Amino acid sequence: MFDIFLLVQIMGIIILAGAIVFVITRKKTMEQSLLLAIGVAVLVNLLGYLAEMTSKSEEAALMAVKMSYLGKCFICWLMLYFILIYYKCRYPKRLMFFMLGVHMFIYICIYTCQCHSLYYIDVRFIEESNGFAHLELKHGFIYYLHMFIAYIYECFILFLSMRHFIRNKGTVEGKIALIAFIVALLPLFASISEITNIFQPYDIMDLAILLGTFTFAYYVLKYRLYETVDIGKDTIVDRLSEMMFITNSNFEILYSNNIVKEKIADNIFNTNKIQREFIKKLISLDGRQYELDGRFYDVNVEEMKRFKNVNGYIIMLNDITDHIKHSNNLEVMVSQKTNQIERMKQNTITNFANIIELRDDITGMHVKRTSEYVRMLATALKERGIYSDIITDEYIEKLANAAPLHDVGKITISDVILKKDGALDAAEFENIKQHTVEGRKLIEQVLRDETDEEYLEMAKNMAYCHHEKWDGTGYPEGRHGEEIPLCARIMAVADVFDALTSKRSYKDALSVEEAFDIMLDSRGSHFEAILVDVFVDIEKDVRKICA
Repeated sequence: MFDIFLLVQIMGIIILAGAIVFVITRKKTMEQSLLLAIGVAVLVNLLGYLAEMTSKSEEAALMAVKMSYLGKCFICWLMLYFILIYYKCRYPKRLMFFMLGVHMFIYICIYTCQCHSLYYIDVRFIEESNGFAHLELKHGFIYYLHMFIAYIYECFILFLSMRHFIRNKGTVEGKIALIAFIVALLPLFASISEITNIFQPYDIMDLAILLGTFTFAYYVLKYRLYETVDIGKDTIVDRLSEMMFITNSNFEILYSNNIVKEKIADNIFNTNKIQREFIKKLISLDGRQYELDGRFYDVNVEEMKRFKNVNGYIIMLNDITDHIKHSNNLEVMVSQKTNQIERMKQNTITNFANIIELRDDITGMHVKRTSEYVRMLATALKERGIYSDIITDEYIEKLANAAPLHDVGKITISDVILKKDGALDAAEFENIKQHTVEGRKLIEQVLRDETDEEYLEMAKNMAYCHHEKWDGTGYPEGRHGEEIPLCARIMAVADVFDALTSKRSYKDALSVEEAFDIMLDSRGSHFEAILVDVFVDIEKDVRKICA
């Protein structure tokens, strides 16, 4: 039996070490960092227990126990912290870090146990006839306090996981919550087995922690929920006229809008295999037509990338059946299809922009409002003959269509910074400033096949220069005056005004009057004076959008 337990311990260490390497190669996020910390803590715990099992003296066994608790002492705290972050729960940060201090104090008590009886009252080394070595311990007050805290953590994890499962029943996220609930039960079952001495003298708790940690980490990393599901939560997709699917990189459907349920038969999604084959077929038809149940659809596929990794796909099906049936003239049919593709592209860009804004706790209406402000301001400038050599009806249309992409670079910024409550520190602000540079790069990559060079240049300039200021104090280059492209100067006015009048996680919304006062105060410094003057002139129209 000793050989079996020893083999299980060694295999667990090898598997867990491989899992840690795998986690390290994933996208760097708060969730990934916590998973890595949990994996390392469990690995240290297993190594310590393996050393205890093979020790030949009380001193060696006790040192092994101290090593084991260097990981074991913090596992429950790390698991609870991960669950709170993963389920996006509000929690008292000071309390969590206070409890981390408590665990550090407990470990100090363990490490110095030979000097007092707070954690262990008595320690006795036992070596079984089969070679199995372990310590027989009598526990002190701090030990029972430690166990009490651990069980409180377990209860919180069970409660939060069951609540998350009920709220997300029938989804992949609900499945993960159920797995987390089951995993949280394993240490409780292990405690019962210890009381009944079923596996004595082997400490079955270590095996329970290993199985639970590995199982939960495997499913979280398999579905990469902290990378892709958040992208699929934008409720605006349910108002689209096109069918929309959001999938992970394994071609599993994570989200589909209501029109999918109305138009596609349920038997398409009977099994995971059929589902994946359906998605693969749609991806292969990108840019072409697809016939389903006698209806014809244009297929548009967008890869969701983080750096070089494809995390999933956005697939849109636009029903063109009625147009095909009633188009007898080939020239008219080609023209209509071109317009449909253009609208679908703009819808994709707008919704992609909305998804990015949601990562910053901004509603999808920000994209819509700023586009309207841009269009209104540019139109007012044209009516007054200002920049008449640049601003035309075609220019205004392209300007409004490019506006949704002005903050696309935020997809490269960490959620920890985007969703931070309160002011950013200097390092975080320098990091977030890079969204202008990354935005231009993304637009160059995503729209590299765009044939309209003026639109492409306008989109890049708006993403790169919308934080430049008229007096040269902006970023990323500190351009001033007319060195800043006109499209970016117009975008800056719209973006700042909407930010002032919108509620964010770190501030309340200002009134329209307060916002206009700030805009006027920034006339000639942040903004070009003539743009502010015209924007104030159209206040009545602005209020209709802002309402």
